[in-house]
Amino acid sequence: MRLTGGHRAAAFISGLVLAVFSAMPSWADYAITGFSGKTVYTKAYWIQGNTIFLSEGPETFNVYEVESITPQNLSREEAEARAAVMNVFAGRVDRFLETEKAIADAQAAYAAGLSGKEAGLDVQGMDRKEKKAFTSGLEALGRSLDELKSSWEQTMIPDFPLLLMRDIKLLQLSSLEASIEMTVRYAETEDPTYREYAKAFMAQYGSFEESFRQRLPGK
Repeated sequence: MRLTGGHRAAAFISGLVLAVFSAMPSWADYAITGFSGKTVYTKAYWIQGNTIFLSEGPETFNVYEVESITPQNLSREEAEARAAVMNVFAGRVDRFLETEKAIADAQAAYAAGLSGKEAGLDVQGMDRKEKKAFTSGLEALGRSLDELKSSWEQTMIPDFPLLLMRDIKLLQLSSLEASIEMTVRYAETEDPTYREYAKAFMAQYGSFEESFRQRLPGK
């Protein structure tokens, strides 16, 4: 099976989590408490997709059925090991954000319009060949965004509080995706309603940014 960039990163972070914690002479316990009130303890954990994985074995949990995960008396060595895993995760997030910026900047340029008119994208002056090239570019942008969303979904999250950050980002990327789709529709139909939808979804995309930034590692 061929691994995508997101899967390779997930495998790397997973391996680092296990390697760091297994190399320690004593492990920290984490208390995982569900909304049902049940609490279980684990030496280490990580989140991937909607699932919490435990270092001890095959038992897993739906992350959205968990109320909290609390570290139990971390030693200095254990805290440093956890910080090392967090640094790897933060570096991966930085690369995701670089990719996202390139996609968002490209979509903003498409939505602003090739004609430079303040009213927005002017496709009426395009011939059939130009429209096809224009929509092909947008569709390629959409595929890049799909890959980025998949990477976010598959990336190992080493700390429970970062789950909300990831979920906010996925909502934000869905707004960007909708803006791209509406721009394609406008190019295909010349219906200005789709142009307005594209602009509205871009505004919605921007509205998530502050909430996301507040939850970045280290904030």
